[in-house]
Amino acid sequence: FVAHPPERYLYSDMQGYYERSVKYASGEKENIYDSLYPPATHFIYSIFFKLPNPFFWIKLFNVCISTTTCLLIYLITKDLFGQRAGYLSLAISSLDYIFIDFTGYFLSETLFTFMLALMFYCFLKSVMETSGHRWLYSLLAGQSIIIAGAVKSSILLVIPLFGIWWLLKVMEYRFHWNLIFYALGFLPFFIFLSMRIFILTGEHGVISTNGGLNFFMGRSHVKDVYFEDRERGTRYFFASPVAVQKNYSYNDKFNTGPYDADFFYKKGMDIARKDIPKTLLYSLEHVYDLFISTTIWPSSAIKKPFPTLIEISNVLFTFLIIIPSVCFACSRFRTLAQGYGILVIFPIAVIILTSMIYYGDPRFRVPYDVFFIILAGFFYTELVNGVIKFMQEPARLY
Repeated sequence: FVAHPPERYLYSDMQGYYERSVKYASGEKENIYDSLYPPATHFIYSIFFKLPNPFFWIKLFNVCISTTTCLLIYLITKDLFGQRAGYLSLAISSLDYIFIDFTGYFLSETLFTFMLALMFYCFLKSVMETSGHRWLYSLLAGQSIIIAGAVKSSILLVIPLFGIWWLLKVMEYRFHWNLIFYALGFLPFFIFLSMRIFILTGEHGVISTNGGLNFFMGRSHVKDVYFEDRERGTRYFFASPVAVQKNYSYNDKFNTGPYDADFFYKKGMDIARKDIPKTLLYSLEHVYDLFISTTIWPSSAIKKPFPTLIEISNVLFTFLIIIPSVCFACSRFRTLAQGYGILVIFPIAVIILTSMIYYGDPRFRVPYDVFFIILAGFFYTELVNGVIKFMQEPARLY
């Protein structure tokens, strides 16, 4: 924080989160433009703007939730794959420069990473516990998944995946009553968030209204989009987060606001229908973009050494953590499917599906690295066990 204080980098998305947090702290009412963003990040950070020296508390908060994230990763991996795997995952997450990097920005990634780990831990305990604590964990799981969704709504796609698994396993594991407590934790926040969207837009929704614009940008590969909402007398400008790195050149202008989700979903579908092979190719390209085809913004665009550090870290993470863990999960899929390990696959599937539908950006993948780290802990534990076994019993090879 001495070398990279978040208050020094308040521009673009960081400035938006900062301004909305200050707005919440001052009691100013939201408007339809605020519906474009999930509310949890700036709502939580607004608490610190009611205190003296708010950025000190923001830094302390980021440190606390980042450290807790590492501990949650350890606990999840230990419960799923054993103590040694837990220690390895703890070491990987603690030394992951990408996680460390995002604590130095006023963004949602650090909070979302924590919420993903907390959500998964609570859900895992809700199905693994056999005592009365199962219901408490179920309640917390329902709460944490909707709060995580209020940070970034993409995670809500995990609900049908969990739901299918729950239906298949409910007789085997006998967690019938969990569903009631999931709902008790989930529904109050869900209702509140739905009412917020209706009050701001007059339309039905849940978390935010940016889905349509993201879908359109992913289908069109537009660079810059200009908006003029004549009804409200407002103008807006948005740039694709990967446009510069991917050399997009197409620009467009619309006589509506970026929060008009239905309009932009329809616009994106019209583009997709015109050239289905092309849109399928775009979806595959977006998955590739999640990993190493582009560097991680915003550190990729600031002064050295941060662009070099983030690029090297992302390449190393991809080749040492993501690729081995994915290959290992595929080779052990049947084993994972027979127990609770299959649950780790679901959030990974969510970020891949989300990128295929919308667009890929390594920054959006980073919070989901939690689950690649968990699998990597299992993989490297099995690798170490194999080496130890080989050294102890070399005669078996002859």
